[in-house]
Amino acid sequence: MNVEQIVLSKLRALPEQEQEKVLDYLATLEATAHKPPRVSSYGLWAGIGEAITEQEIDDARAELWREFPREGY
Repeated sequence: MNVEQIVLSKLRALPEQEQEKVLDYLATLEATAHKPPRVSSYGLWAGIGEAITEQEIDDARAELWREFPREGY
C-alpha cells in the first residue's frame, strides 16, 4: 500500500464529522505548502554603508532623551 491508499482507508473509517476536520487540515496544509519559506532578516543591512558605532548609538539616545521630562506632569 502506498501513502495515498493508507490515508484513504483511514479517512473512510472516520465518522463524517472527523472527515470534515481532516478536510480543514488539508486545506491548511495546502495553503502553507505554496508559501515561499521565510528568510531571516538577520544581517539585512550588512554591507550597506558604514556600521554604526556604540558611541553613535549612545549619543543618539542621549539626544533623544535630553528633553524628556524626568518628573511627573
